[in-house]
Amino acid sequence: EIAGVAAAYSLVVGMLVYRSIRLADLPAILVGTARETAVILAIVAAASPFSWILAVDQAPQLVTDFMKSISTDPLVVLLILNIALLIAGMFMETIAIMIILVPILLPLLSSLQIDLVHFGIVLLVNLVIGQVTPPVGVLCFVAMAITRVKLGALFRELWPFLIALIALGLAAAFAGEARAQDSKAVMHPPGVVGELGQSDPDALIASQLWLAEVYEREGLIDEAIQTYEAALLSILQFRGQGHVSMADPMVRVARLTEDWETRVRWLESALRIREVGWDTGDARRMVLRMELKRASD
Repeated sequence: EIAGVAAAYSLVVGMLVYRSIRLADLPAILVGTARETAVILAIVAAASPFSWILAVDQAPQLVTDFMKSISTDPLVVLLILNIALLIAGMFMETIAIMIILVPILLPLLSSLQIDLVHFGIVLLVNLVIGQVTPPVGVLCFVAMAITRVKLGALFRELWPFLIALIALGLAAAFAGEARAQDSKAVMHPPGVVGELGQSDPDALIASQLWLAEVYEREGLIDEAIQTYEAALLSILQFRGQGHVSMADPMVRVARLTEDWETRVRWLESALRIREVGWDTGDARRMVLRMELKRASD
């Protein structure tokens, strides 16, 4: 979105202020844009099946187990991820990194109760730093092409901004995590203490469901949906696809979401689990069917 605004601004300035762009130039500009965009999308096309292969080969579980063997402290894990993302950003294209790494890291983040929005900010700051850092530094070459300056001159001017970005990345990672740790110290579900059951999958899932219900009672709908989805990821990771305990969180997410198509998909999934994997009464099935019909209508 920001790039789109910048492009529109550049077009207006180029045509009306500097008058360096004519209407006759626009077709060639658009063709060049399409060519450069196609290169990025080709990388995305290659990254997507690779991400699927990693998921099938249980890479998320392996990464989670490996990281937890090093530390279960969210601060330590975030520090390691900061370094890893910074290095990856120095050599790889940003969108490819997100497509490949984010699905692998999600179970780890959920199991350590790291907020996904918080991690998203940390991820983007690190990738931006990587994009302006040698040896690849894609954004540096873009700036060189536009400004027609040499790489050495560009880096001499870049260092102050790079230091500021690194400071911002550290602040985003550790200040946000410190705030999350404070909130954990205040709120603990009944029977679960300390790190919200990080060493016990069942306690972790119970903690996530309890916290989601707290958010739901307080009217924090977006937070409730995100926490229910985190609980579903934990159930998927520790108990397997289609486990009976996934049905109730699915129904709760369906009731909270406003988009009717999303609601229908959640209810269909819950109903499928109920009928296949759980010896429940006809009344419960009837309630789910009625809710599904109401959502469809």
